[in-house]
Amino acid sequence: MSVAGWHRWGEPVPRLVAEALAEVAALPERVTGRTSASAQDVVGAMAAAARPPESAIELPSWLLPDQIRCCRRALAAMDQYGGALVAEPPGTGKTFIALAAAQARFGGRATCLVPAAVATQWERTASRLGAHARVATHEAASRGSLPPPDGLIVIDESHRFRNQTTRRYDHVARWLPGRTALLLTATPAVNRLADIVRQLQLVLSDDALAPWGVPSLAQLARVESLPEAICRVVMRSPGHQSLPRRNERQERPSAARSMLPLLRGIDMLALDAEPPVAGLVRGVLIRAAASSPAALLAALIRYRALLESARDAGEAGRSLSRLALRRWAGADGQLVMWPLIPDEGEMVRLPLDDLRQLDRLVEATRRAGTLRDPRAERLGVLLGDGRRTLVFTTARATVHYVARRLGRHRVAWCTGEDAGIGMERCDRDTVLSLFRPGPIHERAPRVLVTSDVSAEGIDLHGAERVVHYDLPWTPARLEQREGRAIRHGSAHEVAEVVRFLPPPVVERRLGQ
Repeated sequence: MSVAGWHRWGEPVPRLVAEALAEVAALPERVTGRTSASAQDVVGAMAAAARPPESAIELPSWLLPDQIRCCRRALAAMDQYGGALVAEPPGTGKTFIALAAAQARFGGRATCLVPAAVATQWERTASRLGAHARVATHEAASRGSLPPPDGLIVIDESHRFRNQTTRRYDHVARWLPGRTALLLTATPAVNRLADIVRQLQLVLSDDALAPWGVPSLAQLARVESLPEAICRVVMRSPGHQSLPRRNERQERPSAARSMLPLLRGIDMLALDAEPPVAGLVRGVLIRAAASSPAALLAALIRYRALLESARDAGEAGRSLSRLALRRWAGADGQLVMWPLIPDEGEMVRLPLDDLRQLDRLVEATRRAGTLRDPRAERLGVLLGDGRRTLVFTTARATVHYVARRLGRHRVAWCTGEDAGIGMERCDRDTVLSLFRPGPIHERAPRVLVTSDVSAEGIDLHGAERVVHYDLPWTPARLEQREGRAIRHGSAHEVAEVVRFLPPPVVERRLGQ
C-alpha cells in the first residue's frame, strides 16, 4: 500500500527507528534456516529473545522461587541502566529481593531509604539475613538528612517520590547520581501513569531507554500509555503461588437511623461561594460521615475552627489562603484538582453564617455517636468466631469509635499517634507484634483496629482476615491494606477479605 493509501485509513506510517534496533541472542539451530522449524518454535524463540535479560549471578539460598526471576531481572536492569523498579504486589517479599540483590552485587552492603514506620522492621530483616544495611527514613530525607550512600541504594515505598516539587524528591535526586539504585513499591501508579515515570527519573538517565525507542523519559510523563520498553526497568511477576488464597466478600449493613438527618445537615451548609471549594468541603464531610459519627464530629469541629479563623482573619483585614484549606482537607484533599480552584488572596470566602447551623450539626453528630450502629453491630457478629483480624479505617477517630463499640472482644488499636489494648495505651511495636506469625497467649487480643498508618510495608501476616470498615479512595490503598495479611510466610492457606460498602444514601453522594 502506498503512503497516501495508508494515511487514508487513518493509521500511522510504519517506520524503522535505528535506536530501536538491538542485538538478538543466537537462535536455536533448528530455526536459523539450516533446518525446518514449526511456526510455534520460531515464535517461541523470538519471544525468548525479546524477554528482558536475567542476571546469571549466584543468589542467596533464602530467596523463594517466586522471587528469583524478579531479582535476576532487576540485577540485569541495574547492570545495564543503573536502576530499576520492583513493582511486586504487597506481601511478596520485596525487602528480600532488594537485600538479595545487595548480597549478590555489593557483598550485602545497602543504604535503605524507608518510611519511618517500617525502619525497625528493615533493620531486623537485614540483621537476620546477614546484610550490612544502613537504614534511613523518608521523613529524614524530607529534612535533607541523608547518610553517605554505600552499596546498593534501596528506596522502599518509592511511590512516595512521585512528586518532583517536594523537598523529599529534591533532596534524594541530588543524593543519588552515580549510584546504583533499586526502587520498591506495590503501587507504582497512585493517580496516573506519570507517577511511574517520576520515580524512574530518580534513578535513570533521561535517555536510558533510547535503544528501545524511548528517546526521553521526561516525554513519557505526558503520554496516556507507557511503551513496552518500560518493562526493561519495571519488574512485576504475573503471579505468586506461595501467597495465601483470597476469599473475598462484600457486605452492606443498613444505614444508621441518624445518618440521613446528618447528611441533610451537611447539605444545608453553604460552605463557600465558589462551587469547587464548596464541593471540596462537602466531600470531606461526607467521607467522614461514611467512616463513622466520630469521624464526622472531628471533621465538623475542624471545619468550625477553620470558620473561626476566617472570621478572625476578616476582622484583621486578611483572608485565608488556599494553603489553609489544603491543611484542613488533609489526606482527603490529595485528589482535588487544586489548579482549578481560584488562588486569589480572597479565594477562601467561607460563609460565617454556617457557624450557627454548624453548632446544631455538631450536637446532632455527638448524639448520633451514642446511638445504635448497624455496621458496628455487624462487625461484632463477624468477629465472634475468634479469628485474628485486621480492621482498617480511613479516620483516626473511627479507630477509637470502633474499638469502644467492640469492647467485649478485647481489641487492640493503632493510629499514627498512639496504640493500645482496650483502655490501656502501650508501645506501637508491642501491639503490632501480636499480629505477626507465631503463637499468642490465649488472652491476647485477636482483633486489631487500625488506621491506614498500618497499611504500608508492615508485616501482620499472623492475621487471617482483613476487614475494610470503610473504603479509601483508591484501589491501590485496598491492595496495600490486604497485603498486610496476604504475604509470604503466612501460616494460613486462605485469607478472608471483607469489604463493608457504604449505604446507598451515602454512596450516591460520594460517587465512589
